[in-house]
Amino acid sequence: IEIWLKVQAMWMYLKPVFGSADIMKQMPREGQMFQVVDDHWNNLMEQVQNNLNLKVISTIKNIDVILKNAHKTLEVIQSGLNRYLETKRLYFSRFFFLSNLDLLEIFSETKDPLRVQPHLKKCFEGVHSLEFYGDNLEIRQMKSKEGESVDMTRIITPKDAEGAVEKWLKEFELVMCETVFDQITQALIDYTQISREEWVTKWPGQVVLCVNQIHWTQNTGTAIQRGGNALQEYADTCNRQLTTIVEKVRGKLSSLARTTLGALIVMDVHNRDVLQSLIEANVTDLNSFAWSAQLRYYYEETHVNVNMITTSV
Repeated sequence: IEIWLKVQAMWMYLKPVFGSADIMKQMPREGQMFQVVDDHWNNLMEQVQNNLNLKVISTIKNIDVILKNAHKTLEVIQSGLNRYLETKRLYFSRFFFLSNLDLLEIFSETKDPLRVQPHLKKCFEGVHSLEFYGDNLEIRQMKSKEGESVDMTRIITPKDAEGAVEKWLKEFELVMCETVFDQITQALIDYTQISREEWVTKWPGQVVLCVNQIHWTQNTGTAIQRGGNALQEYADTCNRQLTTIVEKVRGKLSSLARTTLGALIVMDVHNRDVLQSLIEANVTDLNSFAWSAQLRYYYEETHVNVNMITTSV
């Protein structure tokens, strides 16, 4: 009975896995092995069903040998399946956030990119879903759980990966980063061309927060270099900006804009407190520990650097 229950549990787990034509195609050896076990198991269950008397079942010829052999084979199949999933995870490391069952659900229908949709939020914290267009299911937009939508810098066609889900997901990861950086680049320029009050609701939330910190870092660094009352003057400017955003939050806003501005206010308050501490410490050198210990954002040609003391990411 003990070995019977083990075989039954493993068979129930693997049956839907190898019921997929895509999995059978990718794991032909394990698929053939499972087919043999499946045939033996079904034959055994037919005999059991004919007479449910335990004494009669125990006399089925070689029942213990059949079950032990099935268990050994299923363990080999399970081991092969784990190696297969590990290979996929090593190629696309975000698969480590998904369980085996999640991955098997994805790989059981590799030609249907929509099967990935429910698991995206586990792989990408800020991406809730993708927008697929046309018969080719081209990916042109990504959306957050709050409903914020961002157009991709280039179109991704999952069908080009020929069923290799991990390949088009890896391409999406790359394009996602390119898209966010492109938005940051445009928003950085736009920041100086329109009022901050208008700017904060024009761009995606993540971009607003990032660009705000880039400008704050740059302006604070410039004020430190200028010396005199420059830091106090910039602190006064930040206070006025904070007051303006607080007033804007009290007005009519979409829930998405309200979420962005709520986070922005928290950051602005922190920035104001940092400026006050720098003023009190009479910081006049960019190499001062009081300044280098802060989280500082710098825009580079291909990425944004975030620095603190000697660490840069």
